[in-house]
Amino acid sequence: RSRESGSGSGSGSALRIAVICGGPSPERGISLNSARSVLDHLDSSQVDISAYYVDTDLVAHSISPSQLYSNTPSDFDFRLRNASAKGVVTYASLDEFGAALRTSADLVFPVMHGKFGEDGQIQKLLEDL
Repeated sequence: RSRESGSGSGSGSALRIAVICGGPSPERGISLNSARSVLDHLDSSQVDISAYYVDTDLVAHSISPSQLYSNTPSDFDFRLRNASAKGVVTYASLDEFGAALRTSADLVFPVMHGKFGEDGQIQKLLEDL
């Protein structure tokens, strides 16, 4: 998808990057580390970064990028189940999650390991956008 500058001056809006991590696999902790690494290497002054966590039940949540640095997978799962995470948006379905990505991201960077991440399921969801 291309982005167009609204002003015509050649200064377009920032590239919107969505980083997706987590998943049902026991490897979701590695996924969180991968997401942190991606965030560490993106220049947030040049891009608009949004972060998403998929829990063990394949429910997607929009989280703040800073939340990736302060939680373990079990802490994420506990907080999300108990609605104690502030600023989190929980999507009713993966279709709703996909629709949100379609309108809010120019580029999606999935860093999910194991089931749902490496078996083509997240790729299929993204291709169907």
